[in-house]
Amino acid sequence: MNKEEIESFLLGYSGYCGGDIGSPERPSIWCCGIEWGGDGINEKAVLDYFESRDWEQIGGFEPDDGYIKARYNISLCKLLCAIQGGQVEDYEQFAEQHQVLHKGAKTGYLKLNLYPLWFKDTDENRWTKELSDLLSFRDKNEYLNWCQRHRFPVINELAQKHQPRLVICFGLSYENEFHQAFSDDDDVGFDTELIDGLKVKWKRNKNGTIVAVLPFPNIPNGLLRNQSIQLIGGFLASLL
Repeated sequence: MNKEEIESFLLGYSGYCGGDIGSPERPSIWCCGIEWGGDGINEKAVLDYFESRDWEQIGGFEPDDGYIKARYNISLCKLLCAIQGGQVEDYEQFAEQHQVLHKGAKTGYLKLNLYPLWFKDTDENRWTKELSDLLSFRDKNEYLNWCQRHRFPVINELAQKHQPRLVICFGLSYENEFHQAFSDDDDVGFDTELIDGLKVKWKRNKNGTIVAVLPFPNIPNGLLRNQSIQLIGGFLASLL
C-alpha cells in the first residue's frame, strides 16, 4: 500500500458497519461507536480487506448472519425500538421488521464508527509494529491524530450532506471527538441531562440534526439496564 492508497482506505467506508445513510428528504438515524470491534487485526487482515474493496461503499449485515446476538447490537436495537415508541423487550421483532442495519435496507438506520480499523478494544497496546510498517504511523496515537485531522472532516461533510435526524454516539469520554465529527457549530457545546443515573449529552445542530453522546453499552456503569435504555430512548424521541 502506497501513501495514496492508505489515505483512500482510511478515509473510505471502513468502520461503517452498514445500513441506510439517508438523505435530507428521508433522514436516517446514525449510530456511531469508536472502533468496530474484532479480533485478528494484523498486516494480512488489513491487506485482505483493502484488496476486497468493500470499504469503498457502505455495506450491511445479511438477514441471517446472527448480528442481532452481539451484545452491543442488542442494546442498540433496544434503544432504537424505544426511540420509535416501542418497548425494549420487543427489540428482536423491531430489528426484523425494520431490517435494522441490513445490507441494502432503506429503513433509516446507519451504524458507523469514528475510526476505520478494528480492534478488540481501545487499548493502545493493540497496535503492532507490523501495522506501523504497513500504514506508516509510528504508533496508535499518531494514527488517531491523523484520523482526527483528516477522517473526521470527511465524516462531518457526510453528516452535513445527508442531514440525519439524530446521531447517537457511544462513549462519554469521546465527547470532543464526536463534536469534531458531527457538530456544525464549534461555538455550541453539549447540554447534559441525568436520566436514570446516567449522563446524556446532546445538542441541536444548525441544520436540525440532534447529536447525542451516551454511555457505552454493556460495560459497568454503562447503558445496561432495560429501564435506562427505555427512558433514554424516550428522551431522545422527545427531541426529534
